[in-house]
Amino acid sequence: MIPFRLSIGVLVLFLTACVSISSSNQGSSSGARERPPTFDYVPTDIAYSNHDLPEEDTAQYQVKRITIPSAGDNGQTNNIVTARYYIGRGSGAKSLLILLPIWGSYTYPPDVISAGIMRRSRGATNVLVIEGEDFLVNWYDVAAARDLADFDRLITQMGSRFHTSVIDTRRYIDWAAQRQEIDQARIGLIGFSMGALVGSLVTASDDRLAASVLVMGAADLPEVMSYCSGRPGMARESLMNRFNWSTEQYRNELTARIGFLDPRPFTPSIDPQRVFMIDAYYDDCMPATARDALWQAMGEPRRMSFLAGHRTAFLFMTPLAANYMRGEIYQFLEQRLASQGG
Repeated sequence: MIPFRLSIGVLVLFLTACVSISSSNQGSSSGARERPPTFDYVPTDIAYSNHDLPEEDTAQYQVKRITIPSAGDNGQTNNIVTARYYIGRGSGAKSLLILLPIWGSYTYPPDVISAGIMRRSRGATNVLVIEGEDFLVNWYDVAAARDLADFDRLITQMGSRFHTSVIDTRRYIDWAAQRQEIDQARIGLIGFSMGALVGSLVTASDDRLAASVLVMGAADLPEVMSYCSGRPGMARESLMNRFNWSTEQYRNELTARIGFLDPRPFTPSIDPQRVFMIDAYYDDCMPATARDALWQAMGEPRRMSFLAGHRTAFLFMTPLAANYMRGEIYQFLEQRLASQGG
């Protein structure tokens, strides 16, 4: 029998070997163009609720719940956006990391990364974890669409919620820029899966981010929805059968309604040095064409691809793979958000 410790070591070596890494381009993308107005908004003074959570305070962090009214229909209760804000103790302006949720789904990825950032920084990085308990998309409602009018209403609502989530995140950046304890030149963002879809749109439309980590994301939401398994696949099969659509027709119907949710028109001026993409080679939700399209649009930044599926790739965040993905994320963010600048 192979000793347990040795078998774990062999497994870790095998898992970490299942990675390909593409280095970032040097410098900014060329040929910058004016961005479309899709995600423009008028910044206003944000009326936010600031609630202390003393039971969660630590020696290095004070914890608050920050709540702001959403810019529109965001799919959450009462259309509000709630975040846990971990304020590093000590004087001076610190970096800020914003973590996007996987709306209505797993909290493990943002929770474990935020905890690791705080543990490693020892209070030198402020952390804002945006919460999203409810889905942006109710796939069961979409699957049950009675007719084209019902389909149009539900898909348009989904597009509106994605758009609103981008604006809400940018409004949190507005809020952060007014905080004395935050260095506005050192704000980073990380999103996983659906959070990466929203995060890519935030990154493409807002130059104030010094670092963006996009994990299991892609460009071209209609293409993603025409490919993804799970609940999106269930809804797709139901609708294609009901309306006698081919996959191409389904994608075209989606493009007509939510095609604007695509980061590619906004990315010519992005500095690829501020982006780190992580994806899965055998992803059964984010197609390779859409993953490659995002990477190319972002200026071919550093990219790490795991030989895994959409969900199994997250095992690389766990002790089973020696927390390999987490370590790469920490190093990138620490380098980009260092006090001396990126």
